[in-house]
Amino acid sequence: MHQVAYYQRIVAEAIDGLGHVNILKNTMPPELLSGMSGMLYTLEKSYISIQSDAKALYRSAITDELTELRTRVYLEDVLEKEFKDAGKLGCLFIDIDHFKRQNDWYGHLQGDHALKTITAVIRRYANPELIVRYGGEEFVAFYTYTGLTCENLLERGESIRRAIEDTIVLPYSIESIISEMGKRNLIVGDRAVPHLQGFFQESTTASAYYETMARSVILPLIHQDINPERLHGIIEYLQVMQRMTVSIGGAMRKDGESFTSLIERADAAMYAVKQTTRNAVKVSVA
Repeated sequence: MHQVAYYQRIVAEAIDGLGHVNILKNTMPPELLSGMSGMLYTLEKSYISIQSDAKALYRSAITDELTELRTRVYLEDVLEKEFKDAGKLGCLFIDIDHFKRQNDWYGHLQGDHALKTITAVIRRYANPELIVRYGGEEFVAFYTYTGLTCENLLERGESIRRAIEDTIVLPYSIESIISEMGKRNLIVGDRAVPHLQGFFQESTTASAYYETMARSVILPLIHQDINPERLHGIIEYLQVMQRMTVSIGGAMRKDGESFTSLIERADAAMYAVKQTTRNAVKVSVA
């Protein structure tokens, strides 16, 4: 009722403004005045709802649903403008090695889980607001502070590379991995299943993963009557699943250089790593 009264006052003030107070206010039926007020109230509610929907859509457009990182829309709408006059600006272009093979082998659900795991690592070495999911398995991280150098950027890239190399990408579901391995005839009997469960629970780093894999999985399987090719398949499967690496390219913005050019140079440096060793960092000095 208070809201209706508020809009009744608005209607009355509008009538006053038209200079027809004596004619309209005295002759307008109360139900018509109330109806106009109700229409105004409905219109404002619709406007507020549209505004809310538009904000939600924009938030969705600038935030990647899977990783919760910023998107290229945010990069173009916000970061490019924000960094226009930044002094020192460095860019790291990060690409996961052999990610398509991982997806083909383990499936997209495990691939999504791997992306979230790697995202968590990158967040430790860069401001989350300055990390963009640039493509499917590509990330761009920006650094800007006084005194930033190519050497600093290289060190930060190496920190990310080493941390990812020594990160365990656990299966999103132990049951799903066991099931997938069973489909590929890699599980021999039921004896391998408990070994796998303990194996994933004990491993916290890549080095621990290999040690536990040898002790809890490989050695017990060797003593079973297993075809050597099948045993090799089990070992390869376990190794590939946990070990993910990245190739990283970096660049420092030159005087007068565009934002797009900076990203392109970092991308080119990353591609140079892909063409040689992978699992390395290269910072462009051109």
